[in-house]
Order: sequence, then C-alpha cells, then structure tokens
Amino acid sequence: MLITNTDNCKLSPEFLGFCSVYMQRLKNYDPITYYHSMRVAESATLLGEQLGLSEDYIAQLRIGAMLHDIGKLSVPKSIILKPDKLDDHQRSVMENHPYAGYKLIEDICDSKIVLNCILKHHEKLSGKGYPLGLDSDDIPLEARIVSICDIYDALAFDRPYKRALPFPKIESILIKMAKDKEIDKMLTRTFLSNFSYHMRPYTKKISVFEEKKRELESNDNDRQKEELEVI
Repeated sequence: MLITNTDNCKLSPEFLGFCSVYMQRLKNYDPITYYHSMRVAESATLLGEQLGLSEDYIAQLRIGAMLHDIGKLSVPKSIILKPDKLDDHQRSVMENHPYAGYKLIEDICDSKIVLNCILKHHEKLSGKGYPLGLDSDDIPLEARIVSICDIYDALAFDRPYKRALPFPKIESILIKMAKDKEIDKMLTRTFLSNFSYHMRPYTKKISVFEEKKRELESNDNDRQKEELEVI
C-alpha cells in the first residue's frame, strides 16, 4: 500500500488512487527519487506535527510532499542519473519538473496544499528559486516545509552526482541557507532543534535504494564532490 495515514485527509478516494498509480510509476522509473519522496513525506509530516498544524493540513501536506518530485517522470533518465554537473540545457529540463508535476495533477486535485508542495518546493525566500521566482510573501508554509525536508534528504543520502554528508555538515549548510534567505529560518530552527525526531524515517535501510546506489557508483570510489546541488 503506497498511500498510508490518510484517515484525516479530505482528498477524494479517486485522487488518492491516482497518487498510488503515479507513485508506483515513479518507483519503477526511478527508485532513488521514489524512496527520497517517501522519506520527505515522512519528514514533512513530523515537522508539521512539531508545528502543531491541524490533522487535515498535515494529511494533505504528507500527500503533497510525497508527490513533490512526481514531475521527474518527465525528465529523461540520462539527466536524472547523470553523475556529473548538468549542462545548461539539462538543468533547464530538470528545473521544469515542479511545473511538469503541477500540470500532471492540477485538473484532478482540489487541494491547494498539495499543488503548492509540487509547484513551489524549489522557490527561495530571496526570490531566486524556480520555476516561478516567487518572493517570500508568495511562498506558502507547505512549500517551505517541503523545501527544507527535500534539501535535508538530498544532502543526507548519496545521489549520482554527490556523496551523502554527515549531519554536522548538513546542519551548517541549512543554517547558511536560512541566513541567505533561501529557506525559512524559523522552520529550519525547528527542524534542527529536534533532529533526532526527524531521524525516524532514516533508520531503516532501504535495500532497493542501496542496490541502485551501488549500481550508480563510478569506479572512482574515492572521488568526493563538494558541489551541493539540490535539484
């Protein structure tokens, strides 16, 4: 069962069924992004609980966080799995995934919370995010929450283009991003103040992810990349 803990969610059963179908497609297409999305959903749920948000809001937040990268179904695997830095064209294709995901579900989703998580999770408070370049006042809470959880998970796990980082390094990166108005300072402080709470989604080893990770590792196992791109 892909869609869980939705008893308090007002989204239609038809839409939740759609979510299950498309998450299964994502799992088949790109297991790394699928497991990343499931962890981000769990972490966003925990942060929502820390903030004392309503059960209905958290239920919708969970679905939105789970679907935040669904637009990567439109991104060629050659780009998703590329072990090197993306060129300008490839980056343009990758940076379209929030809009692609939004367009995929806008006609069947009646939740602004879910849609905002998908479309706006790469927006920055400085106005330098994508795909819309929104200012801070136009970035809703749910997108800010997913943004932090997304960035944390991307840094905490191996990607084709970088190695996982230890928590002290991740903490310093998140603090700097908050200082530079890329992510929400209050939410970052809350997230980091209860880090052990957010470790719950990371305690179980995901064998499929590990298998895919080993498959993607290059022969240059000692190479350590410091380019911390969260895409």
